[in-house]
Amino acid sequence: MIGFANAGPARDREGDPAGPEAFFSRLYVAPDSWGEGIGTKLTATVARQLADAGLERVWLEVFEANERGRSFYESVGFERIGSVTETFGGRDVTTVHLSAPVPALVEATPAVE
Repeated sequence: MIGFANAGPARDREGDPAGPEAFFSRLYVAPDSWGEGIGTKLTATVARQLADAGLERVWLEVFEANERGRSFYESVGFERIGSVTETFGGRDVTTVHLSAPVPALVEATPAVE
């Protein structure tokens, strides 16, 4: 497996759809395939599926320490909208929240044939 991605309608605390928003829950590319455009192609596919579903905005979370991941998301059009720091096992972990309008994400990523 080279990579995979998963996104769908964002949900509120009761599990109901949270309006025209989506949550990009997973993006994985095998390390030996980094830099080959796989992440961009997966993001392009997800963006078009979200647009086809009528979703207008997509957001995601990434660990602040994941500089490569944050840089990638920003390169395809995501912008930082906030962060949360929590303590796990006595260590502070900061999660960065990023968001992008789905139409802009579609325009910023090439269509996959």
